[in-house]
Amino acid sequence: MPNRKKTAREMNDVELEKRIFPKRVLDELKRVAHEQPEKQKQQKKK
Repeated sequence: MPNRKKTAREMNDVELEKRIFPKRVLDELKRVAHEQPEKQKQQKKK
């Protein structure tokens, strides 16, 4: 007997992310989220 799929109510955030978005999109979103704003980049250069 095959395993049944979890409903959205039963999944955690990570499982929902992986089901909805392709890996490339998730990687790009994480990269952008961890990027420093322009002001902080300029202050570090001084």
